[in-house]
Amino acid sequence: MDKRVEKTKEKLHTALIELMEKQPLYSIAVSRLCKKAGINRNTFYSHYENTADILEEIITYYEKMAIKTIQETAPGRDFEQMLKEICLMMYNDKNLRVLMTLDDFGARYLARATKKCNEQIVEIFRQSPLSQ
Repeated sequence: MDKRVEKTKEKLHTALIELMEKQPLYSIAVSRLCKKAGINRNTFYSHYENTADILEEIITYYEKMAIKTIQETAPGRDFEQMLKEICLMMYNDKNLRVLMTLDDFGARYLARATKKCNEQIVEIFRQSPLSQ
């Protein structure tokens, strides 16, 4: 990804999370988000249709991070360490911590992330017999 696009998306992610600390996603206007992020509305619309698209991108990023942790830890079969690493990843990321404390968001995110992580763990079990 182009560094400028990456930087723009990073600004939008941060601004959205900061705004979500004060108000629900559905009430965050694109114009307010753009002002907070310091970007032009046209730039916003060249990457997203609405603010929910940004939140979806953020959630997908954190799911990928959890799955990466599973994939890196699973070959050693240290599942306790895997869970610790996932929890540390979640705890050490300020933005994710903020999102997890928002009304209803944390529970919805955890349910979705848990489902994706479980699917990944089951796939690892399928690919590697437990007797190894």
